[in-house]
Amino acid sequence: MAWTIVSEKDVSMGKEMGYEEPIVRIVYNVRLDKPEGEESLLEISKHVVDWCLEGLSVNCVGVFYWLPDQEIGRKIAYASIDWAPNGKWEDGDTMVPGDYSHHEYVVNYMRGIE
Repeated sequence: MAWTIVSEKDVSMGKEMGYEEPIVRIVYNVRLDKPEGEESLLEISKHVVDWCLEGLSVNCVGVFYWLPDQEIGRKIAYASIDWAPNGKWEDGDTMVPGDYSHHEYVVNYMRGIE
């Protein structure tokens, strides 16, 4: 199982969007060398999240997975995993950054890959 983090993007939301405190959300694009199953994707995601948390307190982390023949951001990703409160990206504002007591991983396979 070979994979590489291709990019990291801060998609946080703050006071300009009406939130009292910033909602820290980070998204990663990861290139896979071949299609992987749910167990492998979860394992990779845990590594990505651990790496992210080394220097940052967050509310949510999203990981998008891309196959070798896919152009990142041009089509639907092979798969994505959210790590967020209750496993829901939209619940990011329910916890303060650094409180991971209700965080869960959720695998979202994306459609459109033939």
